[in-house]
Amino acid sequence: MSKELGIAGHQDEQPDDESEVQNRLYIANSANQDQNITIRSLDTIIYDKDNKFRFILKKTFKFLKSNIVRTFCTSVILLAGMIILFIVVFYT
Repeated sequence: MSKELGIAGHQDEQPDDESEVQNRLYIANSANQDQNITIRSLDTIIYDKDNKFRFILKKTFKFLKSNIVRTFCTSVILLAGMIILFIVVFYT
């Protein structure tokens, strides 16, 4: 009879183990869903920041490009002016 009680006792413990496993799986699934929501929101934030960064980078590059052209033209004009002044000073 003690074997029957042992088996019955073991059978009573098994549903508890299964329900505990189910509870753990439910908790893990809930945590996973929360992490997925967090990851999606972070992904959206990163996408928005990336778009703003690209916009600023394009504007900065455009400004620097136009500024480089202006600086180059100014340097050429000043160099030409210096050459003309040197020619006027040394040949007169």
